[in-house]
Amino acid sequence: MTDAHDTPDAPLPAPTGLEPVPAASAANTDAIADLTRRTNLMIGILATLLVGAFVVIGLLFGRVASAENDAEAARTEMAALMATGGASSTEVDELRADLDRVEAGAALYASQVEGFVDQLAELSPEIEAGVDEAITGLQEFGDSTISFDVNIDEVIPIDTEVVISRTVEVPIVTEIPINEEIDTTITIDTPFGGIPVDVNVPVDVVVPIDLVVDIPIDETVPIQDEFPVQLDVPIAIDVGDTELKNLTDSLAAGLESLQKVLSGLAG
Repeated sequence: MTDAHDTPDAPLPAPTGLEPVPAASAANTDAIADLTRRTNLMIGILATLLVGAFVVIGLLFGRVASAENDAEAARTEMAALMATGGASSTEVDELRADLDRVEAGAALYASQVEGFVDQLAELSPEIEAGVDEAITGLQEFGDSTISFDVNIDEVIPIDTEVVISRTVEVPIVTEIPINEEIDTTITIDTPFGGIPVDVNVPVDVVVPIDLVVDIPIDETVPIQDEFPVQLDVPIAIDVGDTELKNLTDSLAAGLESLQKVLSGLAG
């Protein structure tokens, strides 16, 4: 059977009622958000510790400098009094006692600074190891691929009409056998006039048929049904092609800068 004079079928309208499929599952989104929060928290803690260390060191150095200035002022005052000879032994003893107290305070502050620096140097390997691990994790995550399955369990409603307007050519190739006996009456002319004669005529033939019949079709077929769709769609997201790559690179760069600062303090 062949078709001729066909007109294109009307396109099916897009199914309605479908909800958009999420680009990532909730579990993977939560995992990414949790990783980002932990990394930001770790960087914040390290930065706070570093700033606090600088503040404490600055305060201690300020106290040492103040103590040294007080000691220098006391020395200058004592030298001036001794040079003029206008100082009694009691005043000289008081100045020396003040100078001893100032020098003792300066030595105490200096020892506190040294102790704090030593503690920072002792903790530096552990901090650097944690920073190294964080940098490696960020770099591996930036080059990784997130794979997961999205489960689709929906019912798609279809409510449309399909218009069919065409002419179908139906070829008919067959043979029709005819096997009959036909009773008829014929008239025979004779000198005495026409004489009717009953005749039985047997017919035994096969009639071949070879033709093409055009059948026009002009119909509108309504389609109204619901189709359940249940499947798992595999999703693979290359982190390097997303904004997460820029985030991990910036976090890793910040940690590398912090690592250099810690190395400088330890050195």
